[in-house]
Amino acid sequence: MILTRANILILIMCMLTGLSVMLSLSIGAVSIDLFEVCKQLVSQREQTVQQQILFDLRLPRIIQALTAGAGLSLAGYILQMVTRNPLADPYLFGVSAGASLGAVVVIALASSISLNLTFGALVGALISTFVVLYLAAGNLQQQTQKMVLAGVACAFLFSAISSFILYFATPQAAASVLFWSLGSFANADWLGVKISLISLLLIGFATIGLHRPLLALASGDHSAHSLGVDPSRIRLTMLALCSILTAVLVANCGGIGFVGLMIPHITKMLIKQQNSPILVMLLGGIFMIWVDTLARIAIVAQEIPVGIITAFIGSFFFLILLRRKG
Repeated sequence: MILTRANILILIMCMLTGLSVMLSLSIGAVSIDLFEVCKQLVSQREQTVQQQILFDLRLPRIIQALTAGAGLSLAGYILQMVTRNPLADPYLFGVSAGASLGAVVVIALASSISLNLTFGALVGALISTFVVLYLAAGNLQQQTQKMVLAGVACAFLFSAISSFILYFATPQAAASVLFWSLGSFANADWLGVKISLISLLLIGFATIGLHRPLLALASGDHSAHSLGVDPSRIRLTMLALCSILTAVLVANCGGIGFVGLMIPHITKMLIKQQNSPILVMLLGGIFMIWVDTLARIAIVAQEIPVGIITAFIGSFFFLILLRRKG
């Protein structure tokens, strides 16, 4: 492997990811020594209280946070590449709002949500994507800016529909939706972790495999055509993959905004060249692990929804980026 700046950073980020997981496992209401964490992870003895805390509470939510951060960052990277807009991300593009609407319908109207929540979010995200493509008209080669504007409009539309449904929902359903919509990993379980992780791996490998066509698309549709790439097909394929990934993550973690906006820009600043999807995923995962850790320990005996923290950080980043890009 050629030791380019990007490859060196990927190796560093891999080590930082492992270190972040271990440190986050040791931090919480019950502090566990880092040496004891390592010991419990490899121990084959009968379950202790510390093992239950690590394996039943902390480890699934940390892996879910890692997966969500990596997935949302990858989704933002994809949208910024296919739309050639540095301010595009799933939250602003309407995909998250569509997925949230599908999940809200399931929570507010269904008697059982355990088996249908992911499906509802997936349907909502795909509907949002199709609406954006329809509003942007048929010629995708000249409608990248219009797609972003249509995405913002869809985000407001689906948010309004969600609010309308909640207005007629029971107080219990409204409270559940409110907590869920703010984003949290408190209810993470191994089934949700497996679904999220499998989705991330499949779409991550697909994005890495299509990295060169994406780079050609980012340089312009005419350049892509000259290199033998079909811009419309690549754009539609990546939008569909982005919708599926966002839907799965929103269904399991709730609404977490601005991660897909921030991380691709930060990684591009680090490598000072064309972005790397692997580096984007690693940095996004590390960022979300520490956001979740902060959410767990910032207030004694309470937990701050991670969506509040990411929105607070992301809004300032968005304004700074907007000013820099003019």
